[in-house]
Amino acid sequence: MTTPTSSSSQLLKLTGLWVSETKTGRKMLSGEIRPGLKLLVLENKGATGNQPRYEAFLAPHQKQEQQDTPPAPEAF
Repeated sequence: MTTPTSSSSQLLKLTGLWVSETKTGRKMLSGEIRPGLKLLVLENKGATGNQPRYEAFLAPHQKQEQQDTPPAPEAF
């Protein structure tokens, strides 16, 4: 999964991302880092001024019916 995007580039592809929504309608990007571990990218709705607009989380991969709700940020 971590292969260079081109022979002259120093970028390594980590994963592909899919757009989906949480149960509350919040848009998120998600992708599998490795079996059992996924990456979630959520918009930081409380961001103001110089704060990041998006936050990234690592989460254990759950069964399909449980994937609608991302883990709480305090879990990390």
